[in-house]
Amino acid sequence: MEKSESSKRKNNPKKSMRLYKFLSFIFSSFLKALFFVKVSGEENVPKSGACFVCCNHISNCDPVILSVSVKRPLRYMAKKELFNIPVLKQVITALGAFPVDRGKADIGAIKTSIALLEDGEAVGIFPQGRRCRGIKPTADGVKSGTGMMVYRTQVDVVPVAITTKNYKVRLFKRIYVNIGKPIKFEEYNVGERSSAEYQKISKEIFERIAALDEESSRYIK
Repeated sequence: MEKSESSKRKNNPKKSMRLYKFLSFIFSSFLKALFFVKVSGEENVPKSGACFVCCNHISNCDPVILSVSVKRPLRYMAKKELFNIPVLKQVITALGAFPVDRGKADIGAIKTSIALLEDGEAVGIFPQGRRCRGIKPTADGVKSGTGMMVYRTQVDVVPVAITTKNYKVRLFKRIYVNIGKPIKFEEYNVGERSSAEYQKISKEIFERIAALDEESSRYIK
């Protein structure tokens, strides 16, 4: 029987954590050298326990920016095509990525997310489902998949906004990462399980992200 993503990681957790910390340090140093990254609200990230970390998506750098900003190991979905690229596959896997087929409802990726949450890990999600370079984040068009996973797991959601000038990541330009307070499941006031309720949760989460982005915009010139 094939081992689950969670089981594979448990085989040598100390080695995985050492590699994660090493790569996080390298990429953190790289980001500080090439970008002016400012992080606000680090204290809002739970130090332990299961949670989703949900963020807007403006560049391919976002998973790395998010990983080094939350100050705890973060797992996240990455499009499966990236895992076909030599070296990059090893790097993003070590940084906590697992593949998702964005062209369909990927049940395997959803099951992996739920298994990781059951192990008390933090899972990163980009509710927009794709990069929106140059676009100010709004709740319009946000996918219902995030809401579905939150409904099923009922774990806290940490909203995060990555804000840059014109919502494009450029060398030596300010990147502002604003981390909001966790959203408790009870705050959504949801009804019976349905696609409409999933969409409602996704929208409420992204409205929090958009509000954080609005706060950050004053620091971007």
